[in-house]
Amino acid sequence: MFIKPRPFKLHTTCACQWCGKRGKRTLCFKLIDGPVQIWFCNDEHALDWLDNRHHSVAVNKFLRLGPVEKARVLKGQNVASYVESLKDRAAQDV
Repeated sequence: MFIKPRPFKLHTTCACQWCGKRGKRTLCFKLIDGPVQIWFCNDEHALDWLDNRHHSVAVNKFLRLGPVEKARVLKGQNVASYVESLKDRAAQDV
């Protein structure tokens, strides 16, 4: 009646929250925001994400997408230019 412990595999890879690039966690930059750990390629992407995450609801929703969904939305466009276009649309709506 005892439950056998199952071996588990640690996650050794992560995706950058800004650009979606995958890499080993030992090579990525970790930002801790309260109880949440957010992974980035480098500190520039972390700073860009921090600067833009509270700009508007549309930008926040986009930045919270996973790498697959983000690539689908971008359709080959640069993340920074897409975020700027979202910010421009939010400024026009106000």
